[in-house]
Amino acid sequence: MKRPHRGLEKASRVALLAKFTGIFRRSYGIVDVHAARELVGKGAVLLDVRSLPEWDSGHASDAYHLPLHEVLESGLDVAAGRPVVAICRSGGRSASAARMLSRQGVESYSVRGGMGAWRRAGLEITPPH
Repeated sequence: MKRPHRGLEKASRVALLAKFTGIFRRSYGIVDVHAARELVGKGAVLLDVRSLPEWDSGHASDAYHLPLHEVLESGLDVAAGRPVVAICRSGGRSASAARMLSRQGVESYSVRGGMGAWRRAGLEITPPH
């Protein structure tokens, strides 16, 4: 049996998909460590969302520590109207933090590769405590 309105059905699906793609679009940016440094140099907050033991093992010297589980509660206070560049060990938790903050209206970014990439790039890290 031939489907006479196949083109129309396809156009409807495309229109529907186009209407709702915004809900699937990423609401935060992903940056490499060099772009992260540049953003921080322009006034963004570098937010380290790792655990305290990870933080104590060494962190970017100008980072602010706020474990991921505290981002919803205190992230807006830390941002204080500035963009936020979130960093973690490898990029997963920082993406979650950036997503949470962007949903609260904060311009936010996640650092691709996290502190591992930061170290490999030779960027400044405080010595372990």
